[in-house]
Amino acid sequence: MAVILFVFVVGSTQVIGKIKNLLGYGELELKKIATISLRDKNKALVRGFEQNFMVYEPATQTLQAYGLEGQEKWVFEEKIENPIFSNTATHLYIAERETGRIFCVDSLGSIDWQIDLERTIRMLQSSERGYVAVYSEDEEEKGIVHIFDMEKKQRGKISLNQGYLMDMTLSQEADLLALSVMSIANDKIESNVILYNMEGKLLGGNKYDGDIISRVYAGREQQIVNIGDKKVIGFSKEKGLLWNKEIEDSIGKTAWSEEGFIVLGLVNNKKTIIDTKNRNRVSIIDQEGKELNKLPVKGEVLGIDIKDDRIVAFTDRTLYLLSKDDKDLIEKKVNNDIQSVHMVDKDRLALVFNDKIEIIRVKFKE
Repeated sequence: MAVILFVFVVGSTQVIGKIKNLLGYGELELKKIATISLRDKNKALVRGFEQNFMVYEPATQTLQAYGLEGQEKWVFEEKIENPIFSNTATHLYIAERETGRIFCVDSLGSIDWQIDLERTIRMLQSSERGYVAVYSEDEEEKGIVHIFDMEKKQRGKISLNQGYLMDMTLSQEADLLALSVMSIANDKIESNVILYNMEGKLLGGNKYDGDIISRVYAGREQQIVNIGDKKVIGFSKEKGLLWNKEIEDSIGKTAWSEEGFIVLGLVNNKKTIIDTKNRNRVSIIDQEGKELNKLPVKGEVLGIDIKDDRIVAFTDRTLYLLSKDDKDLIEKKVNNDIQSVHMVDKDRLALVFNDKIEIIRVKFKE
C-alpha cells in the first residue's frame, strides 16, 4: 500500500506537518511544542510518568519532572547515581545500582518510603497492585529477588543460587511474579521460566531446552509471554503451554502493551543478491499468538514504545508511527540522530537527541 511521506524537519522552527495516506484512512498532524536542552550529551534517561515525563542527567545526578507542554514540574530532592527506574500509574520507583538504595516516589516528587539493601541491584519491576520486585547480588554474585509492598514491608524473598537471571516481570492483575533463569549444564543451555506468588512461594513454570528466554511479559488472565531467540511463547500457570510461534527473523527490540499485545523489531540477516533496504520488519502479535501485522521498515529498529494502542518505533533518523490495527506505517524522517523516543501520552512524543528533547504533539484525524 503506497503512503505519501512527509519530511518534517525538527530542531528549527515550530512548524506543523501533515501526512495522509493514499486510501484516505486518516491524517496525522505533528507539531513541535517544546524543546528542553540537555547538559549531559548522549546520556540522559527519559521516562513517562503520570501525565509527566522524567529526565535524569548523570552529570548532575538530578531527576526532573516536566509536564506535557515541556514545563518543569518538580526536581527530586535526592541526588541519585546510576539509577534503574520502574513506575506504575501513581508511583515511581528508583533504585541505585551500586549503593542499593531504593526510593518510592509519588506523582508530586515526594518520597513515600526508602530502603537501603546495601547490595548491588540489577533489576527492578513494579505492579499496579502495589508490589515492587528487586533483584540484587552480593559480592559473590549470589542473587536474591526481594518483593516489597506499598508499606515497604518485604513480603517475599527468593534465592537464586544457580543460573543467571535474564528477566523478570510482575503481573498487573494478579499476585504473580515470573523469572527467566538461564543455566548451562554439560555444555547445554536451558531456560526456566518460574512463577512465584508475592510471598515467594513456587507456583510452577516451564523449562526450555536449548533456548535463551531473554524477556518475559505478564499478560491478562495470568498468562506469561516469553521471548526466545526466534520464537514467542505463551503459557499460563493453570493451562501450561498455550502457543509457540516460530519467528523467521531475529528478534531485536520489543515492547509490551497492557492492552494485550507485543511489538517486535525483526532483523532479517539473510544475505540477498539485491539488498532491498526494506528487509527489516515491525511485527505485532496478540496475547493469543496471532500476528496482527508485519510491516517493513528501512534500517534496524533501535527502540519501541507504546501508549494504549498507539505505537512508535525508530531507526537512526526515522520515526514510524501506527496503531495496533493499522495496515500502514506512517514514516517521519528527522535531521538528527535519535537517541530514544517515548510516548509520554497517547498524543505526545518525547523525542530525545544527543543534546535536547523535543516534545511533539501527534494528532490523528479521521
